[in-house]
Amino acid sequence: MSHQATESFYDQFFLDYENNYHNNEGLKAFVREAASKLPAHAKVLDVGCGTGRPIAEALCAAELDVTGIDLSTEMVEMCKRRFPSAKFIKTDMTKFRPQQKFDAVFAVLSLFHVSHRESYSMLFKFADWLKEGGRLFITTIYSHDLVDRGAKPDSQGIIDLADCQFLSHDVPLTAFSSEKWEEYLTAVGFVGFHATKYDFQPADPKLKVAHHHFITVNRGDNHPLMGPYPYHDKVFGPYSLQKTAYKSFMERLNDVESNALAGVIGHNTNTLTIGNNSFFVLSFLSTLILSLFPLDYS
Repeated sequence: MSHQATESFYDQFFLDYENNYHNNEGLKAFVREAASKLPAHAKVLDVGCGTGRPIAEALCAAELDVTGIDLSTEMVEMCKRRFPSAKFIKTDMTKFRPQQKFDAVFAVLSLFHVSHRESYSMLFKFADWLKEGGRLFITTIYSHDLVDRGAKPDSQGIIDLADCQFLSHDVPLTAFSSEKWEEYLTAVGFVGFHATKYDFQPADPKLKVAHHHFITVNRGDNHPLMGPYPYHDKVFGPYSLQKTAYKSFMERLNDVESNALAGVIGHNTNTLTIGNNSFFVLSFLSTLILSLFPLDYS
């Protein structure tokens, strides 16, 4: 499902979504506990804020400085009416460029609708948006829990935009195993991985029980300077490419990203001559890499 299709889906079914999922006592308890660990009036970002219930509702009740983002116009407008003390922005998370750092980022059931590559990239974004020592709170469903909804994880425990039953519709979803979540979060530089589980029955008894997993991590001191980050609409630069930084970049590419990069440059025959007799097939690699995954100094 494209980002535009996701927007259309939630603009159409936002009331069904809220009616079925807002009264999640396990999620409410998770958010209340998370809010209690933050400084007074902490700046928090709710990624995929939906209708605001129960996440923004609980964060505003805790008197935190709340910013919410979502693709759905209907959901964002509802949040603005319900929680006037908070700020809500209609935007695509993969293109969002905040003007401040946050004490905490909440990503509650919001990474399902982007691809494997984009999900992994968003973790780097979250780390970049957090203050040093900031907290990331994720709610998700592990990939093995989606088998009964029609999706099958690959050998690495990954489901990449495969059709799953959601609100009685076939919707492409992405999900990771618990091991893959911990691996990716550690690669990004997060520390203190902790996960708990809560089984939730939506209001409509015909809908399947949702096995929600609540993950908490802290931003560590070794947050990488380079992504990979999501694609941008324009190229930022020029930048020089240092060998050490390039090595760090390549080590953090997952299989999907490295294969995509190889496919892009595979048929490029441009060459650059350095010195008298040394020929290197560079294919303008540094420009390409930084156009796909530009550095973010904001």
